[in-house]
Amino acid sequence: MVQAMDRNVAAILGELDKLGLRENTIVVFTSDNGATMNGSNLPLKGGKHTIYEGGVRLPTVIRWPKAGLVGREWNGLCGSLDMFPTLMVMAGCRMPETRGLDGKNIWPALRDSGESPVESYYWVWHGEDAIRTAEWKMHRFSDRFELYDIRKDEGETTNVAEAHDDVVKSLEVKMDAWADSLGAALTHRPAPAKLDTKPKPEGEVLEITVTVTDQATPRDRLIVPFAEWDGSQQATDWVEFDIAFARNSLPRGCFYSPVQGNASKLYKVFFKRGDGVDQFGREQVSGPGPKDGPGVWEHRVIGLCSFAPGPLNRHALVFRGGKAGTYKVYINNLRIRHADGSLSSIWAHAKDTRYRRIEDSGLFTGVQVRAVPIAETGTKYKE
Repeated sequence: MVQAMDRNVAAILGELDKLGLRENTIVVFTSDNGATMNGSNLPLKGGKHTIYEGGVRLPTVIRWPKAGLVGREWNGLCGSLDMFPTLMVMAGCRMPETRGLDGKNIWPALRDSGESPVESYYWVWHGEDAIRTAEWKMHRFSDRFELYDIRKDEGETTNVAEAHDDVVKSLEVKMDAWADSLGAALTHRPAPAKLDTKPKPEGEVLEITVTVTDQATPRDRLIVPFAEWDGSQQATDWVEFDIAFARNSLPRGCFYSPVQGNASKLYKVFFKRGDGVDQFGREQVSGPGPKDGPGVWEHRVIGLCSFAPGPLNRHALVFRGGKAGTYKVYINNLRIRHADGSLSSIWAHAKDTRYRRIEDSGLFTGVQVRAVPIAETGTKYKE
């Protein structure tokens, strides 16, 4: 691959020379991420599929002999977002009248070796987001912050978050502003308060009953898929649903999650530690019961940014072992809320679902999935 790259870069530059265009042609050589984990990004931490510096920081070469961009170095903050507005100005082109751009024109700084106009960069990845400024790099997880003095610690080896609480708070404000401007439905952070609406179950609701034997261990789990959807989610989509536990049910220990796979032992559960955080700040994998206890409906909203873009075909309740007893859980109004406010229904009444039969096993018995009138559930909800 390196040999092929060298040959083809040489061919492009050779053609520019043959055409006499070398002096007044802008050539940009860069990449879209750092090396894979099989390569080396030393001294940087991480690599491709991470948002540590080894995954997002990379060398870039810009050559434009006529303008003096030859044989010198500039270390300002810039990235691929800035290439469009910068090259438009460098080439003397008029910027189209369009919506605002995230990228900045860095040509004056490049030309004069000055300060970059870019204040920060922002990334979202599985279970985290991060921000980079000229001085700091901060990663935000569901349960912690990692802050690095990037001027002194480009390898991101020493987390100084506890020593710089003021910086953490300041950068978090910037991160929230970035996420809000993008409409990012963060999976590892609580949903905005404006999405925390009241539950409104009505008509038929889905009833899922599972009995756990005393042989079950905390590591055991049963995945009960109850609905399918032929759509796909974007990074700006939220999943929301109404949930209640019956009054005679175990009060907690199961959770909703999108899943992938064709059999229970092969299913991949999307919501795991660090992901699937609802508007109350609870990880779904912890199996939280409704805040007002059994018999009372609760509405939940969870971001899908970490899993986008992609299909969201199957939806399930995940039951964990470790405590014997019977769960009886009700689900209603399972849907995707899109950035424009429109809704895609996944389950609202019996005709919305295709049941998948789950056989009784030695650990989990009495599995039942059915639609029932809400009047038969003995549940209530707060207006």
